[in-house]
Amino acid sequence: MKFLNDDQKNKVRQTFITSHSPNINATVDLDKLIVINKKEDQVDVSYPSEVFSEDKEDRASKKYIERFLNVTKSDIFFAKSIIFVEGISEQILISEFAKLMGKDLIDKHISIVNLGDRYFQHFLKLFDTEESDAALTKNIACITDLDPVRKKDEKNAKWKRRNPFSIDTSDKFEYKACYNDFVDKYEDEDYHIRVFSQKEEESSTFEYDLLLSNPLNQDLITESMSNKNEIRTIMKLAEEEDYSVKEILTVMNDNNFKDELKKRY
Repeated sequence: MKFLNDDQKNKVRQTFITSHSPNINATVDLDKLIVINKKEDQVDVSYPSEVFSEDKEDRASKKYIERFLNVTKSDIFFAKSIIFVEGISEQILISEFAKLMGKDLIDKHISIVNLGDRYFQHFLKLFDTEESDAALTKNIACITDLDPVRKKDEKNAKWKRRNPFSIDTSDKFEYKACYNDFVDKYEDEDYHIRVFSQKEEESSTFEYDLLLSNPLNQDLITESMSNKNEIRTIMKLAEEEDYSVKEILTVMNDNNFKDELKKRY
């Protein structure tokens, strides 16, 4: 690729066409990419670099994508549909969930792309056809954590992470979700971009939601957990119809989470 780029000055008459090579994609600038997708009888031609305007925010997004468009993430140009996730937990578990449901993401040409944090807004510019005619037309799902925070209602107070159960009904605290504004932008069920997160005041992260939905499932406990015996005991207590939070507190290890629960119950 370096040779081809350097020899453009000499007008070398040689062209390479690739159908499925993330390695080549990862070495080419966005300005030199043209993406052709066939959907049924229609052929769509997209120009990734043209979705970005010259304003400061768009230029920053373009630089970010070019910097992180490695061999793994460049698969977004070849996949039929994409699931963008924040971290490794979602990346591993979603494919396993699909297998348990009898669905094969590979056969469906669905790629799970781990962004390593909450950077969805940069990549979504490539697929937002309402914002640009040059955008790629693919079905996109984003899974992002709610990550609720709170701060005291006083001057110079700082936002701090909170647990969903620690909601103060008084005016002592101010609450908000940490996810980006893009969550509300893609609420239309008929649009090809959708964003999914947890319910406010009920959950906080993907992992929290997983346990909240399966509070008695001991298959979620692994031998690598340092407090596996504590969790098993709590799950057994919770199986009883007349269990109480106070009973669970007696078997919990001492930590900040337990201290906060004590204040509530």
